[in-house]
Amino acid sequence: MRICLIKCLLLFAVFPALASSNGDIVQSLLMKQSNIEYHETNQKGLHQILLSSPKRINNEIIIDKDVRQAGDLQLVMTSLPSAKKAIDGFEYYRSLLLNQGNLLYQCSQRACGVSSVWANDILDDRDLTGRDSDQYYVAGTIDHGGNTYLLSVYLVANALRHNLAFLSIIKKDEVQTEWYNGLFVRPDSQLPQPLLLSIRDQLIKNESLILYVASYTNKEKFSSVKAMQKLTKYNFLKAQEKLSSDLNIAPERIKEQFVGSFHEQVIDGGGEAWLRLFLFKP
Repeated sequence: MRICLIKCLLLFAVFPALASSNGDIVQSLLMKQSNIEYHETNQKGLHQILLSSPKRINNEIIIDKDVRQAGDLQLVMTSLPSAKKAIDGFEYYRSLLLNQGNLLYQCSQRACGVSSVWANDILDDRDLTGRDSDQYYVAGTIDHGGNTYLLSVYLVANALRHNLAFLSIIKKDEVQTEWYNGLFVRPDSQLPQPLLLSIRDQLIKNESLILYVASYTNKEKFSSVKAMQKLTKYNFLKAQEKLSSDLNIAPERIKEQFVGSFHEQVIDGGGEAWLRLFLFKP
C-alpha cells in the first residue's frame, strides 16, 4: 500500500500539468455534491459521441448520426446528489452546454431509445440499465481553459433506483476541428477558423459540392408561415454573405433550404430560428 502511494505521488509530480488538466475539466462539469464512482482515461483511436438515439433493428445497433474525434477521452461515472433526480441532472447539463458551449443533441425518456442498449452496447456498463422512461441524454461542445471538449452525458435512474450520470469527455486535438453534416449554427455565431478551413478545403477539393444552409424555426414564435420565411430569408442572406467572405467562395455555392417548423424538435438556445450546415452535391 505504501509503495503504491509513493508511485502515485511520483506520477503526480512528474505529470502535474496532465493531472491538473484532467481534474480541472472533470471538476468543472460535475454537479455539486456528486460522487465519482470511477474515472477512466483512454488516448487511443477515434472516440465516438452520439448525436442521435441508438436503435436496434434486426439485432443490429443503428446510429443515424454521430461524431468521431481523436483526442484524450475521459469516462466518468457519477452518482447525483441524494436530493436530485435524473431529470435534474439533465436540466443541469443541458443548461451548461447552452450557456457555456454548444448543444448538439438531446433526448428525454423513451425518445432516447432503449436503456439496455445504452448500458450494454454503447457505454458498456450494466449499472446504467433502467426504465426507458427514466433516461436522458445530452451532447455538445464546451470550452474550458483554452481548450474545446466534446461532452456527452447519459443520465438514468437505474434498476436499483440510483440516479447516475455517465460523462464522456474528449479533449479535441488543437489541429483538428470536427466537421459533420447538420452542424448547428446560430444566425449570429462566428465559426472557428479551423472549422472554416475544413469546410473550405472540402469545397476546393470537390467543385461539385454545395454548402447548404438549412433554416429551421420554432413555430410557437411566429404568427404565420410568411413571418417565418421572412426571418429565415434574412438570416440566410446574412449567413451567405458572411460565409462567402470567410470561406473565400462564390455566394452561388451557398444555397438555402427552408425547413420551417417541420423537424424533430425545437433546438434549445436557438431562439426563434436557427441554421444547420450541410455539404452535398446538388
